[in-house]
Amino acid sequence: MQLGRPSEHDARVLRFKQALRLAIVAWPAFLVVDLGVAFTLGGRVWVYLLTRALGLFALAGGTLLLRGDVPSRTVWAIDATVTPLLCALISVQAHELGGLASPLAMGVMLILLGHAALLGDSWRRALLPIGLGALSYPATTLLLGGLTGTLGPQLSDSAVAGRFALDAMFLLGGAALALLGGHHVWALRRQVFRTRTLGRYRLVEKIGEGGMGEVWRAHHHALGREVAIKILSHEKRACPDAIARFEREASMMSQLTHPNAVQVFDYGVTEDGLFYYAMELLDGEDLAGTLSRMGRLDPARAVEWIRQAAQGVAEAHRAGIVHRDLKPENLFVTRRDGVSAIKVLDFGLARLTRDSSPQLTRDGWVVGTPATIAPELVRGEPADARSDVYALGVVLYHMLAGVRPFEGEAATVMRAKVKLDPVKPSLHTSTWIPPHLEAVVMRCLARDPDARYADADALVEALVRCPLRGASVESEISTWDDITMVEGRSAEFSPPCLVA
Repeated sequence: MQLGRPSEHDARVLRFKQALRLAIVAWPAFLVVDLGVAFTLGGRVWVYLLTRALGLFALAGGTLLLRGDVPSRTVWAIDATVTPLLCALISVQAHELGGLASPLAMGVMLILLGHAALLGDSWRRALLPIGLGALSYPATTLLLGGLTGTLGPQLSDSAVAGRFALDAMFLLGGAALALLGGHHVWALRRQVFRTRTLGRYRLVEKIGEGGMGEVWRAHHHALGREVAIKILSHEKRACPDAIARFEREASMMSQLTHPNAVQVFDYGVTEDGLFYYAMELLDGEDLAGTLSRMGRLDPARAVEWIRQAAQGVAEAHRAGIVHRDLKPENLFVTRRDGVSAIKVLDFGLARLTRDSSPQLTRDGWVVGTPATIAPELVRGEPADARSDVYALGVVLYHMLAGVRPFEGEAATVMRAKVKLDPVKPSLHTSTWIPPHLEAVVMRCLARDPDARYADADALVEALVRCPLRGASVESEISTWDDITMVEGRSAEFSPPCLVA
């Protein structure tokens, strides 16, 4: 079984490219038939030549647009343009050869059935290209007949009008058959795709997608265990740097054993060059989804979750690993023993501070996410543990205030980070934020790295020294099934809170 195309989108692009290549050969080849028709049954030769040239130009243009990494919407737009255009060009030839009585309606049918056989799309995706293709024949022939004055006489001939109506009905039936047949092929292909195996793992369903590849839920045959499989995308496998970065990500994550860092326990490459690694399957949602639903978090939960995230990052710092892309999307809210917990994900942009191997990031490139990137990285300086502390401070700020320290376009945000200090999070909300906790946040967000906590361990120590009055932080955290936003508690935190 071919495993070199783990993405359904990649597979569709490949099929579409192959269909276009076949059409580029077949479309001009039918010119021989056109010329035979023109010399025996009539019609102007230049019309046949022009329609074939226009069709070939459209097919070549679609092929060029499919070069490189193409989004799904672009593929669909090309299909919805090229397919109806080819059908319309055949309809122009039909007008030239008999008008409403032309036998070339079957040429349109051939395109529709070929679309279903070669692409095999779901009916929703194929509805517009096939529907427009089927409608192009009656619409084009009626329009051209009206413009040339041949429509009236032909419609008055019952035999011609009857044949035209029959051709139109056959086309609509053929379009319906193409939709149903293509959808059936798509459904079978999807079922096969979802049950393919990858070494010891059976892929079940795609659960995520990022810049480096896809994440799939999978089943380990021998252990009977559900896992998450990250697969390097087809486009990235053509880039040696991307492969090296993927391998480094797997290697870094496999070194982490802390409960607040996602566990990686297997790495492999298939015979046909498919790179993947297996990690624990998490149940829950990323912190970005939680913040989107809740707006902001009460200070107790915010402190506990950022402390857990910092503990996971601290293990990486002790191993000489800087994450460089800490953000709500890479902090996963899961549950452990019935209590919500944080897992740190995605070390795809991580940097080894003790590594002497060649760097994988080009000089002058800014690595990270604009909302959470540290000012020194914007200035082009190398990242260290204090850069991660800044990112954790941004996330904590967001959890407490409901907004990030700087909002706006990416370029504006990065310029502001270099030139400005953020306002205190308490200015964004009417909910009380303990002053000492706010001081911890503002120290994390210092523009000068030397003014921040030295690493995630130091940040954990600062957060631990912010106890709740009369209860531990953990006792204040709701269970997974009872995550609700709590408005500010006026006496929730008590000094002293370590900020020095």
